[in-house]
Amino acid sequence: MRAGDSVADALSRTVRYSKCDRRERRAISRACTLVDVPVGAVLARESMPAREFAIVLSGAATVHTGGRITSALLAGDHFGEVALLDGAASPATVIAETPMLLAVVSPGDFVALLDSSPTLARAVLDALARRVRISRAA
Repeated sequence: MRAGDSVADALSRTVRYSKCDRRERRAISRACTLVDVPVGAVLARESMPAREFAIVLSGAATVHTGGRITSALLAGDHFGEVALLDGAASPATVIAETPMLLAVVSPGDFVALLDSSPTLARAVLDALARRVRISRAA
């Protein structure tokens, strides 16, 4: 994220969240907490309950499923939604590969954002559909 940027500005530069209008990006910004993450931090752990929804604003992480790397997360990607949506454990472990800046949203605020922002809900669904297609191709 550039110095002086707001979360809403950072989101507007991502492919997935640029589709949200300014009001929706501001709502996400108000609902989130910015978290700086060091290299090597475990951000989610497979088979453990999820505690939040997180949007990557900068940096990179790897996603591990069954002990192997299955994908990478970059600016504009998110994680944590699967376990928050179905109430089950996290399907993957996410590890920071570089220093990262995350916009972290609590479970209650995540549900409220989905209810109030159809574009955000669509972005989450699009990402889920993409992951399903990729996992079936593997």
